[in-house]
Amino acid sequence: MRIVRVCEQFPPAPGGLAPGMAALSQAQISLGHDLTVITRDTPGALAFDQTLSFPVIRVSENSMWRFGWSALRILKKMDPLPDVLHCHGPATVPFLMRRKALGIPIVVSIHAVRRYQYPLFREVRRFAKKACKNVGLQSNNLPSGYHALSKVVLKDYAIESYICRRATHMALVAEYFQGLLETYYHVEPDRYTVVYNGSSGLPSTEINAGEKCGMLTGLYSAPTVPLILYAGRLDWVKRVHLLIQALPMIRGHFPHARLVLVGRGDQKTYLEQLVRSLCLEDAAKIVDWMPHNELMRIYGMADCLCLPSYWEGLSKVILEAMSAKLPVIASRIPANEDALDGGRCGFLVSEASPEAWADTILNVLKNRDEMAERTKNGFDRWQRMYQWPLVAQRLDDVYARILGR
Repeated sequence: MRIVRVCEQFPPAPGGLAPGMAALSQAQISLGHDLTVITRDTPGALAFDQTLSFPVIRVSENSMWRFGWSALRILKKMDPLPDVLHCHGPATVPFLMRRKALGIPIVVSIHAVRRYQYPLFREVRRFAKKACKNVGLQSNNLPSGYHALSKVVLKDYAIESYICRRATHMALVAEYFQGLLETYYHVEPDRYTVVYNGSSGLPSTEINAGEKCGMLTGLYSAPTVPLILYAGRLDWVKRVHLLIQALPMIRGHFPHARLVLVGRGDQKTYLEQLVRSLCLEDAAKIVDWMPHNELMRIYGMADCLCLPSYWEGLSKVILEAMSAKLPVIASRIPANEDALDGGRCGFLVSEASPEAWADTILNVLKNRDEMAERTKNGFDRWQRMYQWPLVAQRLDDVYARILGR
């Protein structure tokens, strides 16, 4: 089949979705398809694109709307047009507006359901304000723009509703999205398919003890055990501050325990202040985004991955940790319960408090046998469900159905 993928995030841009778009595209090429990606331009793109086995067309537009319309103009000039157009994100809208004129099926991957997320923003702001007050810090970096009737919220609702009405078919990255789309937008079951995200797994070369010591020296003055990892946006929705507040309790049992936070975002300033206020400068490090292959090697050095999110679609970092045989500790929310099979493949924390997170992390670090069993279950689950070739095959089934093949 001839496939065109339109996605705003693509390497070398940072973020969890970008490397996934490249890996999925490569997996589809391996199945014998003719695939082209249309995406945003970004520094370093030329060198990266030369490593790929499929063409990438870059658009120099910062605005989501201008990117979408520019991508549409590029698509219309293709001869012949693709058999399937596969879109990710709000830039889908211009293509849906011209769907009849294009005359090709449009598959849209749904990575989040805003109608589910936005009503929770008020509570996000409440616990953010409380977090600042509890440690005596200025609450000048709280989440904003979350009012239920704000222009941002209403616009996103309109975009989401339009996509659900107009898309030929939707690929849902999380199981629990099914009920949400049926409830909010009355989407019929035959118009969507659950197609999980994937993960490429740990690099093939194992990390030996000497290399681990050398890499950790860049983060700390000496190698440390245990090493607790968080990777993702530094956003209030992720509740990363719970891990910093839990660290002193963990160090009461493991004095050399360290915490590494990899990411960037609106909560970074607060997190830096929180680290200083708790005198944890030697124990908690905030590291900027790093290339995906380097992050995967950090997975190989860590003792556990923690994800205290308030919500997720399907967390890429959980899948990556499972593929790297890294124990996962995550908040008990629908997405994490799905990914971790109700706790069979990891550890779920029900309460959003530093004490609850400290207790669970300590339980994981002390009970190595249980940790090993759940980690093995997670790795087996990744092998069965979350490898990119499996994702590409599921999409093949979707394309074949809507094309009548």
